[in-house]
Amino acid sequence: MGATHRLPQVPFAKLTYVGDLPPGKWLSVVALSLHGHNPCIEGTTAAHSKTPQHSGPIQADPSNKLVTVPQTPLLNASAIFTICYANGNGTAADLTWRDSYIRVLISKVESMASHSVTHSTDGSIPRVGDPELQFVGSLASEKWLSLVDYAQQNDFPCSNATVAAAEPDEAHSGPLVSSSQKVVTLSTLGFNTNLTFSVCYSETVGSTEIWFDSGIRLEVSKITTLGYGSGSNRPASSSTAPRLWQATLCSQRLTACHRCQM
Repeated sequence: MGATHRLPQVPFAKLTYVGDLPPGKWLSVVALSLHGHNPCIEGTTAAHSKTPQHSGPIQADPSNKLVTVPQTPLLNASAIFTICYANGNGTAADLTWRDSYIRVLISKVESMASHSVTHSTDGSIPRVGDPELQFVGSLASEKWLSLVDYAQQNDFPCSNATVAAAEPDEAHSGPLVSSSQKVVTLSTLGFNTNLTFSVCYSETVGSTEIWFDSGIRLEVSKITTLGYGSGSNRPASSSTAPRLWQATLCSQRLTACHRCQM
């Protein structure tokens, strides 16, 4: 299972299946530990009603193979899940339930936002002194995030607390506690722009902290400043002083930030 196989722990997350299964068929998200680690073989397990261990059977959109996972209740963030599918009527009596062998974990961070842009899978953030990043998800406020070079620990950097909570350097943000609005502030100026960063999170930071991978990957802008009115851009007769344009610092707490949208 890859480090980015993460389904956010939020209601109505959307999944689209690809393959030979026709549109309008059935999926279910089921804890792998059930039925002897073979939960999809038994219809009563694969099509079980909604619990923290079962999504319940979900019928895909007939036109685009899109399913919406209700998560009412939310799926267990401590369990490994498999994706089951059925080509019949999706009930417990349906004998076509099978295992896709696609495994996922549940993430308590659904997305990260900066400068009014939301990143749910991959994205980029500005290289400035103190950008604000705001997360959405079931992770409570005043918890911890960190950005870590994703290639560490064989692409699983959040699995090692020493790596996830390492002191700030070009490959680590250091642990960042969020505000009551789920906002963290950090400097990205020292980040290596050739790296891709994993967004890790923790609910407890201390001697026994445990970090988890959100599945979100971020890069940092390779441009910090633009110059206008200097060098070859300026006519010889011009007396215009050069101007330098930098990324705007914008508070993610503002519902309307004109400076960020310009």
